[in-house]
Amino acid sequence: MISSWMIVGAVTFLVAIASFLITPRDVKWFTHLSRPRWLVFEPFIPLIWTVIFICGAASANIVWQKNPGSLVT
Repeated sequence: MISSWMIVGAVTFLVAIASFLITPRDVKWFTHLSRPRWLVFEPFIPLIWTVIFICGAASANIVWQKNPGSLVT
């Protein structure tokens, strides 16, 4: 049987990969935006999203382990 962490990890990975399927038109639009000078954390945005995905996957796995097969969280 497949472990719950494998399923949660696979779903999280698929969502992360799907988020990279942004069309070049969207990337070009984003690069032409004028961003404020105080926006110094922009290089850390991929790291921030990675942490968000890891926390979401860990949370889903914990909920699944506590009460498997239930729709109540």
